[in-house]
Amino acid sequence: MTRRRDPRILLRDIEMAANRIEGYIGGVDLATYVADSGLQDQVERNFITIGEALNQLDRISPELLERIPDATDIIGFRNRLVHAYDRISAKIVWSVAVDDLPGLRQAVRSLLDKPGRISEFGKTASTIRETPPSASDEPAGNNNSFDPF
Repeated sequence: MTRRRDPRILLRDIEMAANRIEGYIGGVDLATYVADSGLQDQVERNFITIGEALNQLDRISPELLERIPDATDIIGFRNRLVHAYDRISAKIVWSVAVDDLPGLRQAVRSLLDKPGRISEFGKTASTIRETPPSASDEPAGNNNSFDPF
């Protein structure tokens, strides 16, 4: 039996993960972040959640994903965090969290504040079926502003 996915749930997951990241780094400077591997793990884990939620959103509603600036770059960032974990730059992850995350939060909040707009993109919640990810779902290309290397 397949589970139905609602794009609003994915958008809320993104918002919650972004809120957690901002909570973790609030009042912390770059030097503290770079020196604290546990804090880095928390931030990276939530970026992975954000990227995966966007990846799933792309499968069920590509038109909605297009309304989120840099969404494909963020998915690529998630893939690098997962698959190239040994080459991640803490300074770049910090920069993405401080410089880029607020814009993502704003875009997601804007979509969530207009619930009628979500259903007008792509498939509605009543027709969405979750499909398991496959290797072919990984976005191609390495040119993105969310490059953690």
